[in-house]
Parts: sequence; structure tokens; C-alpha cells
Amino acid sequence: MLECLFCSKTFSIPVYQCVKGHPACSSCCSNLNNKCPSCSEPINDIRCLLMEELLKRVKVTCLNSKYGCKEILSYIMKCEHEQSCAYEPCYCPVPGCGFDGSYRDLYRHFAREHPDSATHFTFDSYFPVHVREDMESIFLQERDHTLFILNYGVQNFGSVAYIICMGPSCLRDKYSYELEASSVNRGSFKFSWPWIESLTKWTVDLSDKNGLVLPKVFIDSSWDQKIKVCIRRKGEN
Repeated sequence: MLECLFCSKTFSIPVYQCVKGHPACSSCCSNLNNKCPSCSEPINDIRCLLMEELLKRVKVTCLNSKYGCKEILSYIMKCEHEQSCAYEPCYCPVPGCGFDGSYRDLYRHFAREHPDSATHFTFDSYFPVHVREDMESIFLQERDHTLFILNYGVQNFGSVAYIICMGPSCLRDKYSYELEASSVNRGSFKFSWPWIESLTKWTVDLSDKNGLVLPKVFIDSSWDQKIKVCIRRKGEN
């Protein structure tokens, strides 16, 4: 009832109607050249005020209510809210583990079930990690259990390292990070970034990523490279 009959997408305001009262979303009006597909009557600027009022009045729960979200939303705000909901399910990055839950539940799960899978650290302090050619990632968990992943990959020109945060998009501006690699004979490379991308499902994608780039001439022949990491918290979760 609250979906457009012609494209099956959720109605959003404004909603239009033909002279016989068939409602259509604004996108369909444009795509159909303002002609009703049900009766071929024109759809001009006649607003379907009854449908618009219904959209404002109907209240629904968030899709993520089973993960802890208690928001009660107007129907037209549901999609917008869910795009940035803090309770969007996050999936455990450990291969073979099928856990999913809110990001806080994920952090507790990881600390309890996979304590030896992560390098533990403290915010605002540098700590070392060692990366090798055959490595794809290193799990990093702060003392408050916030979970990050250092992704690492070898390219034709050398290697790239960058950090993501496991969590919903609302965490994106909570953290910043710095990476540094140095060599006695080849100097040092540093990288800092003012925010950390947050993901609910872990993936490694080295294309078009901002991160620490190390040329081949810098890397030891054994591909065993130490990188100093510092993750900073800019605000409370």
C-alpha cells in the first residue's frame, strides 16, 4: 500500500496522482512522461495528499530492531535512518566465523571468542606491527574492544597499507590514524589520515585507497616490514 504500484519502491513525498486518483512516485512520473500506466490519463501536478498524510502518520520500527535499535520512525524516514543506523549488523571478520550483531556486540564477541587473533593496543600510542608479502590483514583491538583492521597488499610498485574500522558508517569520523615505516639505509615514509573508513563487513580493496605506500626499493628482500601504527580517538562512541 505504501509502495509505488509501478516501480515497487517505497513512496516518498511528494506523491502525485492522475485525474482518476492512481498514485505514482515522482520518479515514475518523470520516467513515464507524466502519463498514468494504469489508465493513460495525464499525471501533472496533482498531489496525492491522502497518501502523503498517510506516510507522515504511519510509524514503523527500524530494520535493525533485532540488533538493539529502539527507534520508532515515520514511514518516510525509515530508509534515511537505516542508512546511518548505529545498530546496522556487523559481521565477524575471522574466516569461518558466522557471528553478526551490533558493532558493540561484535567487539565483545571478538574479545571473548578470538582474543589471540588481534594485536592489542591503546589509543594515541604508537605500536609496531610486522607485515609480510603473504599477509592480507592484521586485526587490531583497542583496550576498550574497538576493532580495526590493517589491510596490506603488494602491488607492482611496492606495497600499500591502510586501516579500516569494523562498524557502521556513523563511526567514520570518530578516529584518525598514522602509519610510519623506516629503514636505516632508505629513510622513512609516513602517512596520516583524518578519518577511518568504517565497514560492517570486512573486505580488502587496495584500489583507490588512501594509505601508506612503500616502493619496492624500500622493502627488505624478505618482505618482512615493520610498520608503526597510531590510532587516535576523536570522540566518544
